[in-house]
Amino acid sequence: MSDTVLSNRYELIQVIGRGGMAEVWRALDRQLGREVAVKVLHAPMAADPRGLARFQREATASAAIDHPGMVSIYDAGADGDRHFLVMELLQGETLAALMGREGRLDPVRVAEIGAAVAVALGAVHRVGLVHRDVKPPNIMLTKDRGVKLMDLGIVSGPAENALTAAASVIGTAAYLSPEQAQGKPATPQSDIYGLGCVLFHATTGRPPFDGDTPVAMAMQHVHAAPPVPSEVARTVPGWFDAVVARALAKDPDERFADAAAMAQALRDHREPAARPGGAVQAPPPPTPSVVESPSQVQERPIDPETSGRRRSAALVGIGVALLLAVVLAAGLWWVSTQDSDPIGTVPPGEPDTEDPPPEGEDPGPDPQDPPPEPTEPPETTTPTTTEPTDDAPPEDSPPEPNGTDPPADEASRLDAFLGRTV
Repeated sequence: MSDTVLSNRYELIQVIGRGGMAEVWRALDRQLGREVAVKVLHAPMAADPRGLARFQREATASAAIDHPGMVSIYDAGADGDRHFLVMELLQGETLAALMGREGRLDPVRVAEIGAAVAVALGAVHRVGLVHRDVKPPNIMLTKDRGVKLMDLGIVSGPAENALTAAASVIGTAAYLSPEQAQGKPATPQSDIYGLGCVLFHATTGRPPFDGDTPVAMAMQHVHAAPPVPSEVARTVPGWFDAVVARALAKDPDERFADAAAMAQALRDHREPAARPGGAVQAPPPPTPSVVESPSQVQERPIDPETSGRRRSAALVGIGVALLLAVVLAAGLWWVSTQDSDPIGTVPPGEPDTEDPPPEGEDPGPDPQDPPPEPTEPPETTTPTTTEPTDDAPPEDSPPEPNGTDPPADEASRLDAFLGRTV
């Protein structure tokens, strides 16, 4: 056995990853002439029956899951006391590496990654397994923008009780579900909680809970209320807050029913939050509580009673307007008749204030009678025209019959008024 070749087939070239149970090498499959990834179990773990059993279980579980979101398994074996697992070699980087390089990530991009991871988790759950260690180092981002879920090293299933001591805690503290922190069995909802922690970390730059020790951090998962991502990073939209809040519910029954439901939630809200050019922008200011689109307004049913009241009010308003117009017209007509009265006419209802003519003087002809024959005026007076003038006649000259003098008595005045106004 060579230190760099396993089973006289896999030539180890370079370490590309290292974890608590094993290290991952870039290797060459001499038989097929292709590059592969070889996961080699640490010697102390290989000497521990429990550690060895978990490693073998990972190989079996990985081979049982055939899904594009999972890393494909090619081979498994042992070379002496070195146990290994041969997998496809992925070109890309882990989500942890991307977060370390760029810090806070665009929520839209994180939603895309989260949806892909949720779909892969659904494939794991369908074969009766639970990943139990969803975290950024176990999410690979390929160069073609693919997403792969890796490392089923601590995957659990129906037989896991034989491998896990009672009340033992399995997982990474920063992404540990409350039930795992309390030593309870992990369920598919435990993976959903872990993915919620990943979404929070990727968009805010820090995990939802922190502590001086893993135990202190795990206890916060159990007792502390999860923070809201947008309160840490203002670029996080409200729909993303809602997805994370549901995934991080303390009660597993209050989380998404399954990984597929979480993937759908991330996809449904991804497009509305997209920004031109992929740039991250601050969320818009709060909008009023009731916002309706034009289509919603058109589709709203019309209340017949309300519509009838509106029509009645409109008809009443039109009637009032017409009545006011008639009254105004009548008033204008009456004013015009008053202005057109001849000079000396007494308006109806007004007392006659003019003095009656002196005794012996001719009161003048009645307007109803035909005009009298003209007579010669006295020589001492100036001839007058038939047009009315503003100047009063001299006191010693008799009034001319010009048709404008007041009637002789009350009955004559009434007849004259009615004759002129009718």
